[in-house]
This record gives sequence, C-alpha cells and structure tokens, in this order.
Amino acid sequence: SSVLHLWDTSRSAPIQTLSWSPNADALDTLRHARYNPANPTLISACSASDRGVCIFDTRANTAVRKIVSQLATNATAWNPMEPLNFVAAGD
Repeated sequence: SSVLHLWDTSRSAPIQTLSWSPNADALDTLRHARYNPANPTLISACSASDRGVCIFDTRANTAVRKIVSQLATNATAWNPMEPLNFVAAGD
C-alpha cells in the first residue's frame, strides 16, 4: 500500500494511518517500516520503486522527511547507540 497503517492487535481497524502525500496514489508501495527503538514515535519506511526513504512522526501524524537515494532501498535499521541515525540497505 502507499500508506502506512499502525495497528493495535486488539482492534479491528488501524489506530493511525500515515502517508507522505495528501494524495495517497502519488506514493509508491511501501516495502519496509521500522520503529526507532529509542523514540518509538519515529518510523522509517522505504518505498518499492522510487528509491525513497520516508521518516514519519506519529505525534504529528505526518511525514517529516523523504530522502531519495541513487539505488533501490529494501530495508532500514535504526542505530541502537545513536538513535537519531539510521542506515538504508539496498541491492
């Protein structure tokens, strides 16, 4: 999907829905998402074909930043020692 749904396992509907753009069709499919272990209100997510990595803030219910790399991105991981740094992995 082009939006990120946050779920509570005890509910039947998402508790929050995040998107990079107000027009959800403008984004590519999100491939991977990861919570920041030190600040769980920050989520990194990478998209399937536009090579983008989005940073979402659940407190503001919005995307903070989108970074487009030169190579395709498959996954992200937050640095446990420096929680505001993350890496993006790709092919």
